Amino acid sequence: AQKFFDELDAFFTELEKSGRKVMVVVVPEHGGALKGDRMQVSGLRDIPSPSITDVPVGVKFFGMKAPHQGAQIGRA
Repeated sequence: AQKFFDELDAFFTELEKSGRKVMVVVVPEHGGALKGDRMQVSGLRDIPSPSITDVPVGVKFFGMKAPHQGAQIGRA
């Protein structure tokens, strides 16, 4: 796990150096839950039930220090 976090930190450092506006989203694999449920065969995660698909995600923004300079979109 430490290698993963070290590589992720190096990746984030490179993104910060680029100065570009970037959003990174980290989503765990479906079925990567620590426990299943009664609908799943042991070790198999084929049915995407809430107990294995409702997982935390990570979102990080880079280069967002400057205010947005975009134009307003027309109203409906």
